[in-house]
Amino acid sequence: MENHEYSCHYCGKYYVPRRRFVQKYCCTSCRVNAFKRRIKPSSIEASKGLSIPQKKAVKNEPKINMAGIGNAAIANVVTDFAKSALTREENKPVTKGDFWAIFSHKRYLPVSNVPQRKDGA
Repeated sequence: MENHEYSCHYCGKYYVPRRRFVQKYCCTSCRVNAFKRRIKPSSIEASKGLSIPQKKAVKNEPKINMAGIGNAAIANVVTDFAKSALTREENKPVTKGDFWAIFSHKRYLPVSNVPQRKDGA
């Protein structure tokens, strides 16, 4: 064991090491906080008085503008028109009006894909 004092790499406090090798930190909390600072800069405690490094702005960040909105709207209209014009009538999805026109006059519909039981039910 040494009697030499070392400076903590996190808080800067002087301490005498408690182990055979040279310790970098005075206590476990400084060691853990230093690890968090290396891994996640946002988890640094403000009470230690350390500054948080700022992220650099990304230069090629996409921005929303009116030309992009207009292009997206035109693309949606053209795609919907082409889809409705090129799809045959029997392949189009059923609307609410079509559904109620077919099924509103009957309460029960016959089930044709199940074999009929012997008791007639």
